[in-house]
Amino acid sequence: MKELVDWAGKRGMSTERLGFSNARMAYDDLIARFLLTLEQGRLTEKITALRITARYRAKEPFDEAIIETAKKSLDHILNLSVINRTEQRLKWNKATVHTWLCMTAKLIREDAFHDLSPSLEATIETIERLRGARRSGHSGVPLEVFNDRATARVADVSSVVLRDFTAWMILVREYYPEAPINSFLSPIPKAWSLLQEIGDSAPEPALSSFSLTSHWGGDGWF
Repeated sequence: MKELVDWAGKRGMSTERLGFSNARMAYDDLIARFLLTLEQGRLTEKITALRITARYRAKEPFDEAIIETAKKSLDHILNLSVINRTEQRLKWNKATVHTWLCMTAKLIREDAFHDLSPSLEATIETIERLRGARRSGHSGVPLEVFNDRATARVADVSSVVLRDFTAWMILVREYYPEAPINSFLSPIPKAWSLLQEIGDSAPEPALSSFSLTSHWGGDGWF
């Protein structure tokens, strides 16, 4: 893990660009959680500090394919044009960056990185800018749920899954409405229909239940 943190630092993961407090420990924790998420192959299992410590002490190297996916994902996020703009620094945090890394890794897993990485970049910028401005834009409820789960209970499995699910909802609605119905994104249009049906009646629990029954982020996700 240390080698990957050092590599990411050289690629631009720094306080000046992302602005985490206690940066070194924050980056260590972020990358460790991301690596363990890739290794377990799903979003639906909680990664605790105890698990991170135990995995680090085991001194067993991660599979090379996992390291390569992690590097490609980190490289994509660290080279986002929005990070390099100085006119308005965004309020990144570990929870949101973890979600962006996992979404990138999912595109790599689905062999869709080349086609959809621009849509993902646009989604990231949209969500982070609206979060910073405390506005929901056209994304409405999914963005509100994302924001809630990016600031509270951030490490809970339900939060990890809901951040991922609602971010994909926004990506499909705003930037990829032609998503094929036989892809991993097939539940997304149904989720938007669900929101239309229930209106303002407890949308967050409804989306949480829907993502669970859709097996979003389950075994074999990565």
